Amino acid sequence: MCARFEAGDARAWYAGPLSRREAHARLAARRAGTFLVRDSVTSPGDFVLSVREAGARVSHYIVSRLPAARAFRIGDRHFRDLPSLLLFYAAHHLDTTTLREPAGGGAPPPCQQVPPALASAPMDYVQALYDFAGSDAEDLPFQRGEVLLVLDRPEEQWWTARNRAGRAGMIPVPYVERWAPPLPPAPTPQPHWGSHGPPEPVRCPPSTLAGPPPANGSPPTSAPLGDEAPAEPSGDAGIGKAGNGAVASRLSQDA
Repeated sequence: MCARFEAGDARAWYAGPLSRREAHARLAARRAGTFLVRDSVTSPGDFVLSVREAGARVSHYIVSRLPAARAFRIGDRHFRDLPSLLLFYAAHHLDTTTLREPAGGGAPPPCQQVPPALASAPMDYVQALYDFAGSDAEDLPFQRGEVLLVLDRPEEQWWTARNRAGRAGMIPVPYVERWAPPLPPAPTPQPHWGSHGPPEPVRCPPSTLAGPPPANGSPPTSAPLGDEAPAEPSGDAGIGKAGNGAVASRLSQDA
């Protein structure tokens, strides 16, 4: 089932200083995959990801802040911010479920700012060089020329991305290249002639730096910049993918 939440909107999932008991009460009656992020009581400065698992169980996962690395750790995985973490587990199981929808953290008081760690990082896009049908349920199929939003880089050869339809999954890095959105055209400056009309045009002599035009009248061509286009991979056999086991950092006591 696809996730239904906007990771960049911290007010939808950040509950602030909520106790373990209060988080359990808020999630116990919800469906599997409902979650919230709260401040850790036993480890100030860290967070706890509370998730309604399958079988009427609520799990609490500690999310450690790593100031030196400017990252966050849950289990053996590292993320640059909390939105990236949530988007990754929207496509990968924590234990028995993926993250599907937030429990509703509620807007913080007017005088309280959302912590900087909850803000999403600048968006990073890639464009597909080849078609990719995917071989696993966690893969994100795409077609050549499709633009994808990179969510995280958990492995060297496999990244997590999202397409325009909102579906997230793993993509093979050799199949894509970095892409930047086109800049809007610059506004055309309006001439200011004053009261004397337009200025007299100045004719410049022909440039002596340009060579003679080609005999056939066609414009000269130049070699393309950069390296030649990479050869299309022969398949997925050379791209290794690490396993996605259950997160082993469930917080045992967070009262």
